[in-house]
Order: sequence, then structure tokens, then C-alpha cells
Amino acid sequence: MQPKTRSQFPVENHSEDLLERIRQDLDVIHAIEGSVVILLSSNLFGQGDDKAGNLLMEEFSHTLIHLAEIVNSLILINSAVFLATEGSNQAPFFKIMEEQGIEILCSDTSLSYYGLQGRLRVGRKASMVTISSRLLQANWVISL
Repeated sequence: MQPKTRSQFPVENHSEDLLERIRQDLDVIHAIEGSVVILLSSNLFGQGDDKAGNLLMEEFSHTLIHLAEIVNSLILINSAVFLATEGSNQAPFFKIMEEQGIEILCSDTSLSYYGLQGRLRVGRKASMVTISSRLLQANWVISL
């Protein structure tokens, strides 16, 4: 049995596949009805290497700017409050989201715990009562 040469393998068009997946994702996004709340509980996106998690969170924050028409609230708890405080690379993205009408709530308990009182640059402090209310009233909650 002889090995196949490169010309004997079918040519795949990955660009067309990618475009089709993007079209499908956009169809799902445009089909979402009701309020959407995103709950962030970490300043990093995912688990693993911190540098990768930071890079992914920056990309995610930038992407949310383009989805402002479907996201109602962004809630930051635990270490995610660092994203809205002075020195954060994501704070400018969050400021744009806020200007587009996305409500940004930061847990006052988390701000106190991490010693970040007075360093909030975007959004507003919120009690657990307010945060719980937003989560319970939402049609969709996305927790990361």
C-alpha cells in the first residue's frame, strides 16, 4: 500500500466553513429576546494560564461592544471588579458599553474585600440585593 500524495486529499475551504459558522452564530444572537445579563466572577476569562486568561478577557470585552443591542447588564463580582477599576485595560471597553446603554454593576462587597473602594472607573457599586434582582429578572443569564 502506497501512501497518498498531497494532491489525493480533498481540498477543504476553511474560510467558507468559518463564514457559515459566523452566520449561524449571528442568527442565534438576533433570535435572542428579552433581557440578557452577563455575570463575570473573575478578571480572567477561563481557567489556565493567567496571561492567556487576561488576553481572552480583553478580547471578550472588546467583542461585547459589538453586541450592545442584546446585552442589558454586565455584573462584576469577586475579582471581576478589578476590570472596572483604575489601571484596568478593560475599563475603556466597559466605558464604551456603558455609553451604549449597558448597565454595569460592581459588587460593593467585592470592591471592599479587594480594597478597591474609591477606585471604580466605570459602572456603579451595587449591593447583593440589586445584583440578585437583576439576575432573577433576566430572561437570560450568561455566567463566566
